[in-house]
Amino acid sequence: FWSPSDRAQFQRTMGIPDDNYVEQLEGQLQGNSKSGDKECRENPSSCDEANLDVQYMMGVAPWVKIGYWYERRSNSKGMAAFLNDFLARFVHTDAVPHVISISYGVPEIFATKGAVLLFEAMMTKLALRGVTVVAATGDDGAASSLAKYKDDGEECASVKDAEVGLQACWPASSPWVTAVGGTMGAELGKEEVACSINDTRYFDDGGHAPFITTGGGYSRHYAKPDFQNSTHEDARRGIPDISLAAHSYATVIGGRWLPMDGTSASAPTLAGMVSLINAELIAQGKPTVGHHNPVLYKASTKAIFTDITKGDNRCASAGLPCCGGYDAG
Repeated sequence: FWSPSDRAQFQRTMGIPDDNYVEQLEGQLQGNSKSGDKECRENPSSCDEANLDVQYMMGVAPWVKIGYWYERRSNSKGMAAFLNDFLARFVHTDAVPHVISISYGVPEIFATKGAVLLFEAMMTKLALRGVTVVAATGDDGAASSLAKYKDDGEECASVKDAEVGLQACWPASSPWVTAVGGTMGAELGKEEVACSINDTRYFDDGGHAPFITTGGGYSRHYAKPDFQNSTHEDARRGIPDISLAAHSYATVIGGRWLPMDGTSASAPTLAGMVSLINAELIAQGKPTVGHHNPVLYKASTKAIFTDITKGDNRCASAGLPCCGGYDAG
């Protein structure tokens, strides 16, 4: 669910114009509307992800028109329905959104071949139409959500299987998507490092342990794209492409201000930034940013970014084991 009254409270506190509203793009007409104040107060955890997305994309880009897409089935049938409906609404249509932010994903091993092929076809078409697509790399470290599963009580069993191993999160792993990882430190004015539940370096500065560990690693579906040729030696697509703060986002959930963590905060925040750039470009009669991954890796843009060289993503989210991963940098 996402809460309109929580959104309004966030707007008032942050001084965001009252005429900014969020349109639910899918689900409402089918009786599956997920905008509900009552539900968010009764069970705040059912609203944290959606509220976070809506509030921070709005907070970064207050005058941008925002739509929220909902698919109620969190399985392969739901994914297929989402992709086909999305294809009809946003690809085979005259008007397309300028930026799409995706906060959810699955380990690549769970993405069917048909879903991947359809998604790639859609992303190619959207890129040609000047649409930027960003996606969160996940909140369970390099093992992805597989860290949650045990085999006969053995932790990290799936990850230890050579046929499975560490898993990049899809669709963030698609080369047509800008994969967004998470950092910590900026909330305290400190050096940014990889966001991880096992990192305690800022505790003496008033910080607290995050609830998540940034996803990231190497794809088992996609070969290394040309734009990453100078970044790493592995022959596979590496993610994330870019990382933003993913720790301690003040969010209104069920009428209360609560701290939230997640690459599902980083992704919509980046989407809001791109939306602001698009507004400037459109005002000058120029095309929108579109697929910008090749630009991110150009030597001429290197000075814009800061390399994240500290931390790791060996652990999963809070309460889950450390199944292995990668060092930042």
